[in-house]
Amino acid sequence: MLNLECLRAKGNLGSALLANGALILAIATGEWYTSGHFSLGLLYLFPIMLAAVFLPWWAVVLQGIGCTLLNLQSTNLDPPHAYIQFAVEAVALISCGLVVAGALHRAQSSEAQQRMAALADTGPLAMVIVNDRGTIEAANAAAVELLAPRSGFLIGQPVAGFLPPLHCALHGDGGPQFRTSMQCRGYLGSGKPFLALVWFCTSKQGMTQKLAAIIADVREHQSVV
Repeated sequence: MLNLECLRAKGNLGSALLANGALILAIATGEWYTSGHFSLGLLYLFPIMLAAVFLPWWAVVLQGIGCTLLNLQSTNLDPPHAYIQFAVEAVALISCGLVVAGALHRAQSSEAQQRMAALADTGPLAMVIVNDRGTIEAANAAAVELLAPRSGFLIGQPVAGFLPPLHCALHGDGGPQFRTSMQCRGYLGSGKPFLALVWFCTSKQGMTQKLAAIIADVREHQSVV
């Protein structure tokens, strides 16, 4: 299977451009050699798909138009028919290239999200996500270790039982989206208080308000007042 990440690497860009140009030249030469007896226009899909991996969308569009013009040179069609064929082939080539580019972008976004999720889950910073009902719907291992819930699980627990100010912030008047930090009193699962430094932000997804927070324990540096 073609390694797209390797192909997109900066060091391979020159090789990819050479390969792209060589493919176009080979197809155009083949069309000239066959003198229009065989249509090789479909083969232009391969350089178009290759271009979609490393070129911006507008370059893919220009290359699609250029490949279509090369293909029309061997057809010798009358202008009305030539215009129709040009439109159909150009749309087909460009659409294919843009679909490949879109699929690659979605794959990269998904992979990046998975990496971020893995980093958050295994990182040393305690992180939680709270839904609009004030319930913790996601928490990493560091958050469970810090807050030490009696059940051993934070998901499904009300955030007010651990950090009451976060529940207030979720339903406050800070607008549809805001971010800030605060120092506040928090509570462990045992009920023991501690001094917490919290960075958090709220966001609205449709009609649903959510809050994401990073929590640090500063008991070692300052006593609870």
